[in-house]
Amino acid sequence: MKKYLLLLLSITAIGLSSCKKEVIANNQTTNRTILVNVPKANWKLTSDNKSWFTTITVPENDAYFNKNGHIVVAMSIDDPNVYEALPQTYKGISYTIDSGIGFVNIYFSEPNGAAIGAPTFDSNVKVTLIDSFLIQ
Repeated sequence: MKKYLLLLLSITAIGLSSCKKEVIANNQTTNRTILVNVPKANWKLTSDNKSWFTTITVPENDAYFNKNGHIVVAMSIDDPNVYEALPQTYKGISYTIDSGIGFVNIYFSEPNGAAIGAPTFDSNVKVTLIDSFLIQ
């Protein structure tokens, strides 16, 4: 009887020691970056005639992403190879953003609220969509 019990324990020990934990890593990046060229002609004066805005179409910002994800925007202002994170004040001009389903708006204005002239530059805009899992 002891031989059978010893045999059973040996088989169990071998069986348990041969099991290995497998870690399946999901390395898929679902974040997306969209590069958009914004010519100076695409800026429009706001209704108060004090600031300017442009709208970038972002169809990836659907109702699900708009609720669960996050949008980060950077823009080239002086150098097409250097991106400035928005919002910020750069060289005395305030740059802000807002976004909604299907779009991102970029605004620029004088920080003190005074009227500002039309943009004199073309720029590149980098819109990064960061996926996230919403915890409720």
